[in-house]
Formats: sequence, C-alpha cells, structure tokens
Amino acid sequence: VNLLFDFYGKLLTKRQKEAMELYYEENLSLSEIADEFQISRQGVHDALKNAEKALKGYEENEKGKNRT
Repeated sequence: VNLLFDFYGKLLTKRQKEAMELYYEENLSLSEIADEFQISRQGVHDALKNAEKALKGYEENEKGKNRT
C-alpha cells in the first residue's frame, strides 16, 4: 500500500491522503486519527479502506492502459 500511495496518493481526497499519512507514515492508531479528525474509529477505518481500494483501482487502471 505504501508504494501505491507514493505513486497515486495525490489522486486521493484530502481526507483520505491525510488519514493514510497519519496511519502509515506517522504510525498513529485509528483512535488517535479519529480524535484528530473528530470522527469515529469506524470512520477512520472506512476512509483508509476506501483509500486503499482507490489506490488499487488506480494501479489496475494503469496496468490496463499499458496492455493496449
């Protein structure tokens, strides 16, 4: 996920990018990020999972472009 974030992180929403940075680069817990964003832990979890899904989607899109 970190490598995908390096390549495609700029395509994420501001909130997704911030959550990814705090979780993967700053090693903050879901609770710490939830406090920072003033949302629930589940909200942080969902934001991270959606960001990861988006990153993987961007990667798949690029692979598909390179095949044609």
